[in-house]
Order: sequence, then C-alpha cells, then structure tokens
Amino acid sequence: MTSPATWSRATQISRDAALMVYELHGDVNGACDALEMQQVECGHVALRAIAGVDDALCMRPAPDLLIVSIHGGLACAHAMESKLLGAGVHQSESSTSDAFAEAENPVEACVLWALGVAQSLRAVPLLLDQPARWQNAHEHKPTAPAALHRLLRVPTVAVIGFPNVGKSSLVNAIAGREVAIAFDMPGTTRDMVSVRVEMDGLVVDLVDCPGLDEVVTSDDPERAIQLQAQARAKALLASAELVISCSDGKAPFLCNPIAEGTTPVLRVLTKCDMGGTDVSSTHCVTSAHTRTGIDELAHLVRRTLVPDEAINSPLPWCFWDSLGLADPREKQGC
Repeated sequence: MTSPATWSRATQISRDAALMVYELHGDVNGACDALEMQQVECGHVALRAIAGVDDALCMRPAPDLLIVSIHGGLACAHAMESKLLGAGVHQSESSTSDAFAEAENPVEACVLWALGVAQSLRAVPLLLDQPARWQNAHEHKPTAPAALHRLLRVPTVAVIGFPNVGKSSLVNAIAGREVAIAFDMPGTTRDMVSVRVEMDGLVVDLVDCPGLDEVVTSDDPERAIQLQAQARAKALLASAELVISCSDGKAPFLCNPIAEGTTPVLRVLTKCDMGGTDVSSTHCVTSAHTRTGIDELAHLVRRTLVPDEAINSPLPWCFWDSLGLADPREKQGC
C-alpha cells in the first residue's frame, strides 16, 4: 500500500536562489493531483505546469519519488508550499542526516549542508571545525557570536552621501570594474545599483544609492524621478546592516542617515588625492583614482560586520540557526 504523499525541500529558500527543488514522497500520483498537474510516469523526465505556481521540470526516478524543480525566489516557494499544504500534503520530517549518509553524526551532516550554501570563504574553516567543537560541548556552554551568521548569507551595505561626492567611483573601485556610472555632475546616479563583492573574505551586496538631500522635497517636476530614487534609497537604509557614508571633504557627511540609530555607519572620505581635506571625523580615507584606502576599507567593513573576536572565538557555533535547519544537538545528545 502506498504511503500518503509528503514533501520536503532539497534546496534552501533564498531571495537570490535561481532554482527551488522539492521532493514528493509516497503517493506521488496523489500529490500530482493535489498540485493540479499532469502525472509523470516512473523513469521519465517531463515539463509540467503547476496551476498557480510555475512551470516545473519533473523527474520520477522511483514510483514513490518525484523531484520537482521550479524557479527560485520567495514568491514561487511560497506559492508552491501554500498549494501543497492547502491540498493536505504535509511536509516530511526529513533531516540533513538523510541527505548526507556519509556523515558520522548529525552536526557533521549539518556542516556538509552549510558548506554548500555558505556565501563567504571565511565560513569554511569555521564550519569544518564545528564537529570537534560540539563533540564535548555541554548543554549550557556559551556559543560563538551571532555575527558569524553573516558569513553564511549576504549582508547589505548601503553607500550614501550628498550628490557628486564620489560614491559611484568608490563602488567601482571596490568591485574592480565599472558597475555604476561615475560622472562629475550631481544627480548622475538616478537609481540604486547593487553589486556583490568580497571584502576581506566577507561577501556583501554593495548598494550605490542616489545622492541624498537632507530634505527630499521639491516643486520642480524635472526632479520627480530623482526624488523617487532618493525615497527608495532611504527605505533601503532600514534593511541595510551597514552604511558607508561618503564625503569628498567639501560636502559634509549626511546627518543622522539612520533614523533609529541602530545600524553602524562608517564615515569614508573620498577623493583624498585631491588634497586639502580634514580627516579628523572619518573612519577611512580613500581615493578611487589611486586606490588609496580601498583594501583598508574592505578590512574595516568586514571587521564591523564580523569582528575578529567572533572569527577567532573557540566556542561552538550554532550555525544552523541562520539556515532554517533543525538543531542537530537534539539527535547528537550534546
């Protein structure tokens, strides 16, 4: 007798994921009916339309297993899982240990999973060391700082400042290529430009924001697009985990760029090759033209988001918390 259909994720939900892969177990034909899609014969690969969700690539390697691949992103994943749960198809209780039979214990299986999704290279040696750290860990032993979770995902860093202070040139210098238009004219950047870069072993999404005015109001209709871009940039600041506030030594730093005051702000002086600037209130001095201070800024960003104390901590790390995985200590008995 075929067991009732269940489903599990074979990939992690992510805003940046290209694909989401699901496994349907048990009564696969019943699951297909629940998804309102045409059934797939055993041993076949087929394209199927899932009503209200997406077009899917489906593979059925066994009578009781169907692998369904849809587009990635939060919207498709939410639609797929809502449809399954709404039709009474429950999520299975499979764990990372099921996917990594070669692992010697649940923590090691969790590490193998995390290695496949970790975004920053600095996470690798720390993850590999976790099975040994947890082996003799006591139940109430302190754990490594939560800042390490930023090595597994990608934090957002917003680059802000008054118009024409060199934000785009700075972003291009950090990226090592031209990703934003840099021109000696205020208002050149009309929309946010994001680039994924590695800064001292930490991968971040660096966002070049339009030049911000202290007061975003104007009766000039020609500024409507620029004002809308500025409003979006200010909204981004609410989700950014770090802000780089730029000044060229002529225009001041923006006052109170973060209303709540909880997000760290680095004051970065640009165009230092132009000379004659006051560096007393800055964290870093840079020049996109000569690349002065670019490496130092990368170190500063990494140390701000993931401090040296966190990376050098010998304590065990609850890395599974940021990946949505079950706590493997419950099975290992730590």
